[in-house]
Amino acid sequence: MSGSHLPDEIVSKILTPALKFSDKVFSDPSIKQLLAPGYSSSSYLLVCKAWFRVATPLLYSVIILRTTSQAEALRAILEAHQEIGCFIKKVRVEGAFGDAMEAILRSAPNITDVFLSLNLWPRDDVRGLCRGLSLINPRRVILVDDRDDPKANSSTNQLVTTLERCIPKWNKLKSFYFPYFDDGFFIHTVSGKRAHALCAALTKSRSLENLLVDAGPGFPDHLRKMIKIPSFKFFHCRLSNGHRRSMLHSIKNDSVLRARVKCYPPLASPRANTGGATRTGAHALVHVRGTTEFRRVAKSSGPTTQALSVVLSSDLPRSIDPKILQPFTSLKSLSWTVQGYRFSTPSAGFSALNTLEVLDVHTETHPALFRLDLDLPLPSLRELRLRHGVDASSAIPFIQKHADKLLRVTAPIELHAAAKMFELCTNMETLTVLAPVGSLTFLQDYDNFIACSVPHTSLRKLRFECTKMGTYRQMFQNIALESFPLVKEIQGLDVKWPKAEREIPKNHPWISALEILRAKGIKLTDNNGSGGRAL
Repeated sequence: MSGSHLPDEIVSKILTPALKFSDKVFSDPSIKQLLAPGYSSSSYLLVCKAWFRVATPLLYSVIILRTTSQAEALRAILEAHQEIGCFIKKVRVEGAFGDAMEAILRSAPNITDVFLSLNLWPRDDVRGLCRGLSLINPRRVILVDDRDDPKANSSTNQLVTTLERCIPKWNKLKSFYFPYFDDGFFIHTVSGKRAHALCAALTKSRSLENLLVDAGPGFPDHLRKMIKIPSFKFFHCRLSNGHRRSMLHSIKNDSVLRARVKCYPPLASPRANTGGATRTGAHALVHVRGTTEFRRVAKSSGPTTQALSVVLSSDLPRSIDPKILQPFTSLKSLSWTVQGYRFSTPSAGFSALNTLEVLDVHTETHPALFRLDLDLPLPSLRELRLRHGVDASSAIPFIQKHADKLLRVTAPIELHAAAKMFELCTNMETLTVLAPVGSLTFLQDYDNFIACSVPHTSLRKLRFECTKMGTYRQMFQNIALESFPLVKEIQGLDVKWPKAEREIPKNHPWISALEILRAKGIKLTDNNGSGGRAL
């Protein structure tokens, strides 16, 4: 049976996951990356007439507006096709967007959910939005604000005043997401004044049933008056573990309030007991400090330890027997931070660390481990991480010996350059670059760093763990594609994608970098692995 002969109900089931935003996405109070890469969901409308008929209501049922151009485009569609406005049920507005908002809200009589942001700037034209809010009658309102830096300007003030006026008139309003909690100094802050003003408006509602709030250290006094609303049912409080005890204390003597408060997670739920262990995959990371603890762990749990962090420090030169490593017969990951210690000369036939896959060396003032490992085969080693405290003169011979095994390498850029890492590690798939401590423009000395005399046929990804990437642009422009035919991604710790329209000036540094790399077929991603999209 072809797609055009399927019943509309079946086609709707097929298309819904691709076309409708989930309520979790719609109601998420955090603001996401603005220029996220992806496909246009409207392309589903072009498959056939049957899909167009079924997909149109799905496509427009949840609207997320993040830029003025999006709002203007939606207004044009609604003015040309008035029937589409009836499909709109939820509207998320992450800005002001001028007169277009009034036209959109006027054209959408069936709106049940609206998301509004007070993260506005003085030049944002909020008048259209304010006029439009009086034209709708939502069941749920989600209001977000920046708790750390609330904007106090004419635009935010106008929107708050409009909400104060509209809330008592919205006779279908059932749920309200309240963005403020009391931190002890609350009443004297911008957020505090807004909270009290909105509370006064909410208490005039005759339909409100649920108030959702991220709870602070105790139950806010200004919210208690919600109980007097005849229709009111519950406060839904999202708690962190740090606020659980104070919340319980603040409501324990008020039976009326206690019956109205629902906490997530529930106050009675037991806390998870992690035992203080740091997890690496499914295995606990064992930390040892000092030689005494090192020997104890080696004796008691060496054969079963798979991830180990060793910190040894001494102002005077000291010696340690390399046999201390032999009990760790299952060790896969070793983090090494050692100052002042040397390994004594191992006996003939000494063997250790045969299962080691990841070696992470933070500091080694005396290159004990590197010199010891020069005599060890380390057959399982696949990843090497070298931090700023590593001695290059001893690290480079170690890299040279084990280069063929390494798939992932992390090191400061000067060590990469000195070791000629691209030439040396021919099987390396990911290279991570660290900047020298305190350097802000270090890349200007390494414009031709990403280069290899012969094609590197294994490298797929470059990572820059740098807080300031400096003159990255020239480095990216100098990448020779013929030398790195498989490189498809460059990731940067300092890459920040714009989250709001005002953050997209034409010379936004990461957008220009993205365009340089896109022309070479390479994706630029931030520290979370999220890519951007050119303007």
